Amino acid sequence: MLFIYFQWVRRELLARYSGSLLGLAWLILQPTLQLGIFVLLFHQFIGLRWGVSGRQDVLVYALHVFIGLAVFNFIADVIQRSPNAIVSQPHLVNKIKFPLPLLPAALVGASAVSFFIMILIATAAAIALHGADNVAPLTITGIALVLIAYALGCAWFLAALGVFVRDTSHIVGHVTSVLLFLSPVFYPADVIPPSWRWLIDWNPIAWGVESLRQAFTLKQAIDGANAIAHAGAALGFAFLAYSWFMRLRKGFADVL
Repeated sequence: MLFIYFQWVRRELLARYSGSLLGLAWLILQPTLQLGIFVLLFHQFIGLRWGVSGRQDVLVYALHVFIGLAVFNFIADVIQRSPNAIVSQPHLVNKIKFPLPLLPAALVGASAVSFFIMILIATAAAIALHGADNVAPLTITGIALVLIAYALGCAWFLAALGVFVRDTSHIVGHVTSVLLFLSPVFYPADVIPPSWRWLIDWNPIAWGVESLRQAFTLKQAIDGANAIAHAGAALGFAFLAYSWFMRLRKGFADVL
């Protein structure tokens, strides 16, 4: 089963970039281009700062935005691709022995490759800016695992929903656009008024972004209770989404 999973992850990665001139290099180029646009627009033009002045100002801002993009791009990519995970493979639906839940999970695995590459780049940048003692690798790993659990839940839920509601793939595009601005990707979370703080506390993307930033700088302790709550919520969501997927699976063949 594990071998099949990694084969599908590999197939998914190759399918995403096959035919492109730069191929897998887009795993790095796409977030780098996004970073450049956000830094130019929000730091240079609008003047957003991260409480740092002097020569390192733009570097610190770029690091924080890069961490935000790592989390957002990972979750958004899974959300946007998942509705077509089963619809795009109708020939596998009637194969009794093929584990269909593996298809959405493979999407998560393929998206996680870019996520982990960005995390490694952010780690190197954080060490260069703040020193190795200010980076918490175990905490970063734990946060990443929680985000993967959230992503798996999204993938299974949306993959099953996409079979029966074909508008799902169109709807999620608008949802991810809204999530970009509701999550502190290119702005500090402390600019959000206290009355709207729940957007950070209950938004998995916002929580992941803020927690990773804290783990990369260690300037502020991570809220342990909140982290445990998100870990439990992520696992619970993944379990319920998997159950939803398996329940609806019986009707896939009738629709496809």
